[in-house]
Amino acid sequence: MNTPYFPEETALFSKVWQDQLKGRKVSVLGHRRPDGDCIGSQVALCLWLRDNGVDAVCVNEDKPTRVLEHLVPDEVPFSQAKDFNPEGYIAVTVDCADLTRIGKVLAECSPCPSSTSITTSPTRFTQSTTFW
Repeated sequence: MNTPYFPEETALFSKVWQDQLKGRKVSVLGHRRPDGDCIGSQVALCLWLRDNGVDAVCVNEDKPTRVLEHLVPDEVPFSQAKDFNPEGYIAVTVDCADLTRIGKVLAECSPCPSSTSITTSPTRFTQSTTFW
């Protein structure tokens, strides 16, 4: 059996998975002008969710630059906010310390509230959000 590197975070992720994400449609949101760690975080979570039966998509206000677009595999749906219909999706943000980082289009997307954020940065979120 593998021992998790971060047992507390692993337990919290398991709880969030069971309580909030499992069986839902999930949009994995990253920050404006996504860099490599943002794209990598989105792709990794999206692939994990899809492998576990979740209809998951990645969404950013801006598309990856030409230099970084190779980080998005063909099997991962990756959309710009202007082309995304959020109806029926819940949102998970990655690599974002606060909602201003995802951009105005996604932040104003009321049918797609951010229920969960995965970040390693201190945050100023005032919403009901889970961090690890």
